[in-house]
Amino acid sequence: MNQQQINPNGQMASHQESELTIRDYLFILNMHYKKILFFTILGVSFAFYNVITEPPSYTATATVAVREKPGAGMIMDLTGDRDRNRISNEIQLIRSRSVGKETIEKIWPHKKNNMALFGSYPFYPRGRRARTLLKELITLGLHDPKSEAPIQYTEDYSNDIGERFAGVLLGRLSTHHRDGTDIIDISYTSVWPHEAKLIVNTLVDVYKIFELKLSGEYAANSVEFLESLLADQDLKLREADKEFTLFKNRERMYDLDGIAAGITGQVVGIESEIYSIVAE
Repeated sequence: MNQQQINPNGQMASHQESELTIRDYLFILNMHYKKILFFTILGVSFAFYNVITEPPSYTATATVAVREKPGAGMIMDLTGDRDRNRISNEIQLIRSRSVGKETIEKIWPHKKNNMALFGSYPFYPRGRRARTLLKELITLGLHDPKSEAPIQYTEDYSNDIGERFAGVLLGRLSTHHRDGTDIIDISYTSVWPHEAKLIVNTLVDVYKIFELKLSGEYAANSVEFLESLLADQDLKLREADKEFTLFKNRERMYDLDGIAAGITGQVVGIESEIYSIVAE
């Protein structure tokens, strides 16, 4: 369609404006329908495969309230740094390898052959048999299906086992501090809901034991410090009292009891002199 327009300088201008009609769209679709159909089927197939093979994710969350250690409240916190440091220290304790290894030690005797964390109860998505057959065809029979079988453990817990799985456990663990509170949310994610719940509850119990132990050590150290401080002050008071007594004796400074004792001594001395004179 030809159109004419008047430019700002007053001249006439014409241009050809092309518009696509429905017939043009149909022509384009008819020309490329095979490509469109191919990519549509490919996208739907990929999405469907991803849905049926994607492992589920279950998260269990436990909440703990951080207690203030005995005696810590005696120090005024005007800046709030002490509270922030205390929360940060508790989070570091929760995420420590010591707590992780202790958690694994408590779970291991009863759940070592029944947990995805240990590889003894993995999640198998749908179509496992078809994928195994496809892997064998691609690798020309070199793929061993037994390599994906669940692991069975017979040994008891050891420090090596704790070191082996502590990093995996802590990698699936997350902590969150609620702003303005002393509350920390502890979350663990697993492919099995009962496993996530068991691990997070066990970890919280272990954390409480560690916290009580540290609080007891803190209180014992505080008591020991106070006792040593009192002993030092008592020794200083005794030395000061001794020096004060020596000073009073040297300067002949007496209180009422001291004056009475001095007079009594003088009277006794005079009586002794009188008896001596009479005897002579």
